[in-house]
Amino acid sequence: HRRDPHAHDHGALSVGGLHGVAGTAPVLALIPIAKLGSVGLGIPYLLLFSLGVLFTMLLFGCLLGQLMARLTRFGAVFIASIRSTVALGSIGLGTHMLFGG
Repeated sequence: HRRDPHAHDHGALSVGGLHGVAGTAPVLALIPIAKLGSVGLGIPYLLLFSLGVLFTMLLFGCLLGQLMARLTRFGAVFIASIRSTVALGSIGLGTHMLFGG
């Protein structure tokens, strides 16, 4: 079978959207809206906030993707060690936040 060269999985986009909804950004957006007291000002603020978060996440993803693409020239073992280091750091930070104080 021939594969469409544009075909790709949108799983990462779905996971990113779920994290955005579940994260603290919505709370940070809603606090100023509550202080505004006006729906006419709140909706444009929320739209601009959402666009800013979307653009920032897109930029971060592109930059991280470019970095990983450049690092692939060092080999798969190097990339695997970077991913493992980041994963262990995340686990360590999460453990510290939960139990460390």
